[in-house]
Amino acid sequence: MHLVFAVVSYITLLSLSSALIVKSSDGTEIFATAAGNPLKPSMVFIHGFALSGIVFDGLFENRLLLGDFYLVSYDLRGHGRSGSPTSADSYSSQLFADDFDVVRKAFNLTSPVLVGWSYGASVASDIFTYLQPGAISGLISAAGIPYLGLTDVNTPLSLAYLPGLLSTDNVVLYGTSKMSFVNSLFADPAAVPVDVRWTWLGATALQLPTISQLLVARAQSAAKLYLAGSTGLPLMLLYGTADAVLQDDVITSQIAPHFIDVEVYKIEGGSHAMFYDNTTEFIRAVVGFASRISTRELTNIGE
Repeated sequence: MHLVFAVVSYITLLSLSSALIVKSSDGTEIFATAAGNPLKPSMVFIHGFALSGIVFDGLFENRLLLGDFYLVSYDLRGHGRSGSPTSADSYSSQLFADDFDVVRKAFNLTSPVLVGWSYGASVASDIFTYLQPGAISGLISAAGIPYLGLTDVNTPLSLAYLPGLLSTDNVVLYGTSKMSFVNSLFADPAAVPVDVRWTWLGATALQLPTISQLLVARAQSAAKLYLAGSTGLPLMLLYGTADAVLQDDVITSQIAPHFIDVEVYKIEGGSHAMFYDNTTEFIRAVVGFASRISTRELTNIGE
């Protein structure tokens, strides 16, 4: 009887999923998805450069995550199923903050934990620059760059293929660079099912190099993010020690000193896409951190 109830409960959790398209402040369409029970504490997952929220599909079916949290993700502007405006003004820090805010309001989220993977973590700087305090309750930077102004963060490998990702006049270089990029995300790309690799590669193909250039060049300020960190915003810097894309120890050395509540969690042998290659350990770390924040938030409400 208990087993039947557990199975039914799990199916019910999975059935509470939705997808929608919302319009940001400038009219750009933003594609977003959610899974789980909206009455539970929430987490917003933001994907990395040139990809889309589709990379989190496996996580959004995970029983442990769905048992404790309401999960939301969205495709950044210029990516995947969201709109891709062509002007530089359309990639301002203000608009990235507005995109997050419109998704947050569409799903009625109150101070979610932000899980930013790679480029996706940079939205934290946009949020704190332009939104009211309390827009998020904590930040998990998963092999992430919370501020795009950090220096010397790329590995030699990613520096080698980055020019090809931005190339507008060499089709062969552009295509081979995208394949190199996707392969570099995994610990052993040959072991990743071909449908997964092709899906991720397909997501990158939706982004034109002119859009990639605008995304790389966009300006941010970290001042208010660092201010939030100095006054208690919880931060987890989570990464794999075998990350072939970013030098996470360099990122940590530049970010951690600005936060008084910071955890550094290293997944030994973990790849850049550690949420895929090292799913169990990734989820354990994320749930532990987010649960601590949720407990604190409930305590503050009761005081």
